[in-house]
Amino acid sequence: YTLIGLFTLAVIAAAFAAIYWFQGMGGGTRAYYRVLFEGSVSGLSTGSPVLFNGLRVGQVTGLSLDTKHQGQVVADIAINHTVPLRKDTDVGIQFQGLTGIAALSLTGGSADSPLLSGTSDHPAELVAPVAAGQDVTQTARDVLGRLDKLLSENQKALHTALANVNVFT
Repeated sequence: YTLIGLFTLAVIAAAFAAIYWFQGMGGGTRAYYRVLFEGSVSGLSTGSPVLFNGLRVGQVTGLSLDTKHQGQVVADIAINHTVPLRKDTDVGIQFQGLTGIAALSLTGGSADSPLLSGTSDHPAELVAPVAAGQDVTQTARDVLGRLDKLLSENQKALHTALANVNVFT
């Protein structure tokens, strides 16, 4: 019975170790960064993946509101230390697949820009553009609002053009 019990405990420990390893948390040195967003980061949560040029390189370790700047959201991320993040790296939120799981997306950066490196005590900061936190529905609302404004400003011209097409046909 002792051997069976030890074997069962070993299998359970191995399963936990495998899950820990598959999540990418079990090995490798991490670099820590703080990403500042203006406005909403809807869909992003602690544990969300961090992608660099489409490849998973880390995860979001924390989300909080900035107490000094109202409306600003702070996302703490931990990524593989070999990923070359630069001062001009583009930051955004990307929705994946049919489920729409949000991921923090990092893209490129010029070779001339200085490399950033952060530790858990002093994370380097990246600032996301204002539109980075907008989700797809908010972007669609903005486009439809601009289209409505364009149509209302040019209503008379559009009516005249349609009347001319009607006369021509």
